[in-house]
Amino acid sequence: MMKNKIDTYRQKIDNIDDKLLSLVIERMGIVQDMSEVKKSLGIATFVSEREIKILNRLTNRKNKQLTKKQITDLFEVIFKTDKKVQHSLASRAYRKENSIIKVNDLSFGGDENVIIGGPCAVESEEQMFRITESLTKLGIKMIRGGAYKPRTSPYSFQGLGEKGLKILSKCREKYGVSVISEVVDKDSAEKAVKYIDMLQIGTRNMQNYELLKIVGSLNKPVLLKRGMSATLEETLLAVEYLLMHGCKDIVVCERGIRSFSNHNRNVLDVGFVSAWKRESHLPIIIDPSHASGKKDSVLSHALSGIAAGADGMIVECHDKPSEALSDGHQALPPSDFTELIYKSNKIFNLVRENEK
Repeated sequence: MMKNKIDTYRQKIDNIDDKLLSLVIERMGIVQDMSEVKKSLGIATFVSEREIKILNRLTNRKNKQLTKKQITDLFEVIFKTDKKVQHSLASRAYRKENSIIKVNDLSFGGDENVIIGGPCAVESEEQMFRITESLTKLGIKMIRGGAYKPRTSPYSFQGLGEKGLKILSKCREKYGVSVISEVVDKDSAEKAVKYIDMLQIGTRNMQNYELLKIVGSLNKPVLLKRGMSATLEETLLAVEYLLMHGCKDIVVCERGIRSFSNHNRNVLDVGFVSAWKRESHLPIIIDPSHASGKKDSVLSHALSGIAAGADGMIVECHDKPSEALSDGHQALPPSDFTELIYKSNKIFNLVRENEK
């Protein structure tokens, strides 16, 4: 008799489980349909505020059987299941083909090995004109230069600010190049829009989410450097902030991660490059200067990153590195760019041929 009762209970549980599974599948189908609508509108599929709203609605109900924590734990599992049928805007699942990001006459992610060159910091108009002229003669189409410098030491050179941006703008007008510079807060970002072609967010600010929201809304291409300890997922989510606030033209930069090593400044994570190409449709470039921290190691780092599938690089250059106000020890002289361009182009073209 008791065994029959247990069998009856088990049958009831099985019936409820079947219904629950059907409801979860139905819910996933609706989530997927909604995700496709969001995809067509170009808006983010993940909205954490919506999940919080659902949990608040359910946990505020009078319920003697389940605690708020039990309800939260249950629906967090359901939310994770939902996310498996949704895709972030940056993911390869969202977009199968590679995105090509255009900045004037440059194409990141296509058949061009994009090389950005220039000094760590804008020091003067004369300095920027000299370096820009040297690099443009070698075919470099985008010049970098820091106007705002977030430095580890408060006593280090912090940049010229808006004056530096104006100098970059003059380089653009005089030499017909595109220019890129780092922004560090709302004020610098809003000023930079007037003077430069691409906004850079540095490694220290990759997870400065308020800055990401601001920069995402400025309608400018963005180079986002991976945080020095950021995971692939964290980098994807940082990109998501930019995307969901309106920025569509995003290039990620692998600039090296922190480790116990002291033979280089950082460790260039070439595995991250190949993982990014697998997981995201957005282009990725490398920064061999910050990864190595030594000019003698820049070339080897650059070539390894391109071999891993990077779409280009950003390299520090100074014609008088011993006099540089910032990172002169890792800056290549313009004369070294000839070898860098030649060898990296050969590897880049070989990698692209193998991908076809």
